[in-house]
Amino acid sequence: MKNLLMILIPVIVSAGFTLRSAGQTATGTGSIEGTVTNSLTKLPIPGATISIRNLSAPQQGAPGANIELTGLTNLTVLSELNFVLNGLSQQPAAITDQSGHFMVSGLSPGIYSVTAQLEGYFGPDANGTSYPTASRNINVEKSEISDVTIPMQPGGTISGHVRTDRGMPAVDTPVQVLRITYANGTPTVQVGSTRSTDDRGVYRLYGLMPGDYVVAAVPAPAQGARGARGLAPGDAANSNSLAPALPSPVKTYFPNVSGISQASRIRLHAGEEVSEINIDLQSATPTKISGQVISSIPASEMVIPAQAGRGNSLAGPSANLTLYPHDKNALQDPLTIGSESVSLGSPANGQFQIPNVSPGVYDLYASVPDVKGYGPAQPPGRATQPVAYGRTIIDARGNQEGVRVLVHHGVDINGKVTIDGGASLNMSNVRISLQADDSAFRIPVYQQVGRFQPTIDPDGSFLIPSVPEAQFRIQVTFGPQPGTNSYVADVLQSGKSVYDSGIFVGDQDVEPLDIRIRTDGGFVSGVILDANRRPYGGATVVLVPSAQHRLNPGLRKTATSDEAGHFSMLAIRPGEYQLLAWESIPPGNYMNADVLDSYRESGVSVNVSANSHSDTPVLLIPIHR
Repeated sequence: MKNLLMILIPVIVSAGFTLRSAGQTATGTGSIEGTVTNSLTKLPIPGATISIRNLSAPQQGAPGANIELTGLTNLTVLSELNFVLNGLSQQPAAITDQSGHFMVSGLSPGIYSVTAQLEGYFGPDANGTSYPTASRNINVEKSEISDVTIPMQPGGTISGHVRTDRGMPAVDTPVQVLRITYANGTPTVQVGSTRSTDDRGVYRLYGLMPGDYVVAAVPAPAQGARGARGLAPGDAANSNSLAPALPSPVKTYFPNVSGISQASRIRLHAGEEVSEINIDLQSATPTKISGQVISSIPASEMVIPAQAGRGNSLAGPSANLTLYPHDKNALQDPLTIGSESVSLGSPANGQFQIPNVSPGVYDLYASVPDVKGYGPAQPPGRATQPVAYGRTIIDARGNQEGVRVLVHHGVDINGKVTIDGGASLNMSNVRISLQADDSAFRIPVYQQVGRFQPTIDPDGSFLIPSVPEAQFRIQVTFGPQPGTNSYVADVLQSGKSVYDSGIFVGDQDVEPLDIRIRTDGGFVSGVILDANRRPYGGATVVLVPSAQHRLNPGLRKTATSDEAGHFSMLAIRPGEYQLLAWESIPPGNYMNADVLDSYRESGVSVNVSANSHSDTPVLLIPIHR
């Protein structure tokens, strides 16, 4: 029967462009007819894929009886028809014709989501981000045709030419656009698109999502690609162990720089073409880093839990080496990240060489198995692949020899929480964690450290075990108690405030933390007004602390204005703040200090006192300011 259906489906589709699910007829059904248009030019968009989802039907229910597909010439792709047999609620239902038109008929009455998708086009801006689809909800009634228009914004274009270091056209050279986004305020880079230059060295990257980009040209790799290897004694003195480094073309970012941190950012809007992004390939002599990884962890503990108690089952444990930019806010090209391994056993004894490193300042991390450590997905005691870390700073603007990286157990962090100056029955509703606040935030094991929340005893005491080496900030959140107006008044270490600066964890014991919570926070509310002084709903509202505390994310508050433009924020630590409201801003952008500084003239100052209420109107920052 299955084979028969697979044969009949293309025949039915080719004959009548109508699909019927078993047991249903066209009687009492409705249709959706619509057009997909360019939001800038208002012209129709042909070739867009239309999908529908019945919002009224159960998730596993059949979405409709008949699906009439218009504007198609070949419908033999069975993967797009399986929804008829399986009763899925999401349907690839039609493709728009030359006039941007589509029709989907034979639908059971109900509310439907209609989605359009086409490469190179995007949905409307939402919170500073453009998504690859555009959707509309529409009500389908019995024996009626429901009309819908779906606008999509066209992607942008970046173009230019690439020349070799001798001034000649760089032919067949890949050019990449790297899109900049923010994760908790830290800029990150994603590969957006890659195309090669033509015989004139010219490139054109089109259909790009609106946003911020950097552009890079990638020459053919030089001999001796980057890598690390263990060395036998005497290798370091062997002139043949690594060939002498010679200047060679390197990955070059616009405008003609070899490091992504110096690259210019290109702001690209919908339908815009940014031209003359020209790149002259640069040559550089790569840096070599060499040295030794040393572990202070006993061999019997340099194992994973499955090997614990079996003696040193790892005859030659290995260390993994990874370079990250020292500045956590520096951009890092995801295509340049690599992790290398070096043996700690004889004959290498942890000696390593990393050739072909681009000039810059890095943190060099080394990790080894550690039965007491965190894993990338579990805390100590539960991790199946626990590790310990060591690290050192590398100034790679020249060869670095004799580098020493000491790997060691993590350090236990003790502390105590007080609420309004004493203990409280509500300690169980306080959540404490340590968040890596330097280059370590990029490493999955450190992200797992940030997910660990210790149990807080009734007297306020807590312990965070085996914390690896890094700079950390203290994050405190609250459950439904000790009260809706609770805030962190301060975090002290040896009597000194570390709430803004955080703490450094190395290979030595750390002084206990004193976390002080109060329940008399301030309250801020207001209304967001657009350029015409009308209330604006859906704005992203951020309360930003003064410059002295700007880098402390624990003092920021966010809200979204309602349909009447109103917003409110609770549990605010007394102090000076600024209110900002955006029509649209990508998630995480407003957590970046540099982004906030660029808008400081657009905010409203507010002074918050304990148990006070401030009501403030705020002007909206429009999109594409």
